[in-house]
Amino acid sequence: MQAITDLHTHTVYSHGKGTVEDNVRMAMRRGLQAVGIADHGPSHIFIGIGGTNAFRLIKKENKLVRPRSLAFLWQGVRNFWSGWTETTSASLRAANTAAITAAVRRYPIAAITHPGLQIDINTTELGRVCKEYGTSLEINSSYGSELDQYIREALPTGVSFLLSSDAHLPERVGDFCQAYQLVERLKIPLERIVNLDK
Repeated sequence: MQAITDLHTHTVYSHGKGTVEDNVRMAMRRGLQAVGIADHGPSHIFIGIGGTNAFRLIKKENKLVRPRSLAFLWQGVRNFWSGWTETTSASLRAANTAAITAAVRRYPIAAITHPGLQIDINTTELGRVCKEYGTSLEINSSYGSELDQYIREALPTGVSFLLSSDAHLPERVGDFCQAYQLVERLKIPLERIVNLDK
C-alpha cells in the first residue's frame, strides 16, 4: 500500500511549522506525485493565515470561514462547545449534516477533510451524498483510531476515501502510518482509496 499524494498539509501561513517549500521538498523525498497546502483562510479564528498578503505569497485560493449572520456564528459556537464537552443534540447533528451535504451538492468538492471530527454529523448520510457526487472522505493519518466509527458508518455507502497526513510539520508530510493501519484494521477495499498507487 503506497499513497502517491498528500493533499492536506499546513505551513507557517496558518498553524503549521514549515514553509511551502519545506513541505514540497519532503513530499519529493517521500516520492509523492503531489502535495496540497490546505492552510486555513484569514477569517478562521485563531489559526487562519495572516491576511490577504499571505494569499499572494503562497499564490493559493482558499474558501474563507466567515459567519454570514448571527445564526451561522451561533452554529459555530454550538459546535465548538459540543466538541469541547463531547456532548451533542439531535438538532445540532441534523443541522451539521444538512450544511455539509448541501455544500457537497452545490460545489465541486474533491474531498471532505476529517469529517465528523469535533463536529457531530450523520456520516452515513454524508457518505451517501459524497458517493453520489464523486466526493471522497478523508482518512486523516493524524487521528488514528478516533476515526474508526466514522469509517464503519461510511463504508456501506460505497463512498471513496482519500489518505492524507494533515501534517503541521514538514517531517510529517507523507506520513500515512496510522491511515494504513486503519485501512488494514477495518478492511477497507483498496480500490476505494483514490490516491493509492495502483
